[in-house]
Amino acid sequence: DWRRDNYWHGIFVKSQLARGGWIRDVIFRNISTVFNGSQNLVTPFVDVTMGYNNGGSESKPAKSPPIFRNISFESVFVDGTKQVAEVRGLAGRPDLISGIRFSSLSARNYKIGLVCSDAIDVVVTNSSLPSIGCSVSNSALHQSAHDSSRRRIRKNIKELKVRRESDNN
Repeated sequence: DWRRDNYWHGIFVKSQLARGGWIRDVIFRNISTVFNGSQNLVTPFVDVTMGYNNGGSESKPAKSPPIFRNISFESVFVDGTKQVAEVRGLAGRPDLISGIRFSSLSARNYKIGLVCSDAIDVVVTNSSLPSIGCSVSNSALHQSAHDSSRRRIRKNIKELKVRRESDNN
């Protein structure tokens, strides 16, 4: 959606310490943008963060911190942004974000590629974008882990559909 005032994220996966909870087994696939004419956007196009709202909240922290697992971005093309993607966990707790996969991530007309911080097992495959703090690999080991994650996600989707069908009957 091209709008002059669209300075927000294309994909925004977010939480903060006060919210807790899980985000897991999600695939974003075949996403592309049209040129929006600006490299001055304030936010990354793809943003995976536990620092939503700078981590601030008026409520007390959740009993357990948020956890992000097995989130995949496949065949994403961005045209015209300041930063293509960022993965940012909680300072000192990189174990809370793991299993993030970027496959075939590409962009043009951007200033910053992919930046990862306070996260583990963030893997970029089949991409020439510059990245900081991420594992860039085309190895069979990472592809095998990625394929395993995709199979698990498909299985979860099938189980969810079966549950919905049985709930409707």
